[in-house]
Amino acid sequence: MVVIEPPRWSGGSEKEQLQALQSYLHRTAQQLQWAFDTLSPGAEPEPLGGRIPQTPQENAQAVFAGIKNLIIKSADIVEAYSTVISKRLGGTYLAKSEFGTYREQTAQTIQADSQRITQLFEHQQSLQDTLDSLYDETRASKAYLRSGSLGQDAQGNPVYGLEVGQTNTLEGKPVFQKFARFTADRLSFFDSSDVEVAFISDDKLYISNAQIGGALEIGGQFKIYSGNGLVFQWTGGNP
Repeated sequence: MVVIEPPRWSGGSEKEQLQALQSYLHRTAQQLQWAFDTLSPGAEPEPLGGRIPQTPQENAQAVFAGIKNLIIKSADIVEAYSTVISKRLGGTYLAKSEFGTYREQTAQTIQADSQRITQLFEHQQSLQDTLDSLYDETRASKAYLRSGSLGQDAQGNPVYGLEVGQTNTLEGKPVFQKFARFTADRLSFFDSSDVEVAFISDDKLYISNAQIGGALEIGGQFKIYSGNGLVFQWTGGNP
């Protein structure tokens, strides 16, 4: 059984009363969330004695998330409305001669709603050689640009940015499948398995493997390059 006690005020400044109200709402949201999870079929209730946010920002986010989940799960009325715009553009190039036929087809589909704009690109090239032997090959590329909302972070806040992806196909087999994502605080690169293989964030570069064609300078004081072997050079003046 979940018992929700009324708030208790003990005076204090407006700031202290506000902090007490935030703490009360957070505890109440936790209790109600636990009650809903317990009533949900197959759900494992989380203990009420979990981690308590330590900073005012974490506490505010926890209170917001808890009350948001409570409202959504207990809502009697849900309204959703969205305007979607879609446009498809296409182009064809065809060249024929005694040597064969070359065809190039391109298309772009633009989809836009209140959260994001997505551009889908298709590019197909086909070649038929009619000389000594019939040569037939088709190459296809698909790419997309997505700008706007790319999802949500761990706190449920929307993440805005730009995502670029491309797939190349040769003889029916994919030979290139990767994408990159750029947000306000992170530049990430993903492989064909959606694994983040490298990213730049908080003035740091994280990468599994690196190949440097020239020299590597560190802090304006050291330089590493290849000479007659591996050379470590001090460049910051007198040590």
